[in-house]
Amino acid sequence: MKRSKRLQPVARVARQHERNAASKLGDRLRETEQHQQQLANLKQYRDEYIAGFNAAGQQGLTAFQLRDYRLFLKRLDDAIMQQQQQLAASLANCEQSQSDWRSRYGHSQMIDKLIQSRKLDENHESNQREQREQDDRPASSTKDDV
Repeated sequence: MKRSKRLQPVARVARQHERNAASKLGDRLRETEQHQQQLANLKQYRDEYIAGFNAAGQQGLTAFQLRDYRLFLKRLDDAIMQQQQQLAASLANCEQSQSDWRSRYGHSQMIDKLIQSRKLDENHESNQREQREQDDRPASSTKDDV
């Protein structure tokens, strides 16, 4: 069996690992996008809530209403901070997945280049063998003629 053929299973496995890593990276990117969208939604809601608070404040608020607004605003700020932490963790996971994919992609490409190199070597050896056989044929036919 030719050397290039023996490497085909290795190449298939490397490509499968690369595809798996790419899929995982895609999942991480979608997850990160979701966290970013959730954070943007929370910030927008907080801004709208503050605008409502300011409008209500101009009309006058009781101490209980003021306390309730502040408590809810504190909860929103906590949710925003928690979402920022989740986003940071998601970004770190995304970077790790991207690094893993790059590594697996490079490995797959290296194996493909090795197979191509082996095929070129095999073709070159085959061409040389054929050339030697052709070179030997006229020499042997000339000896028989003499």
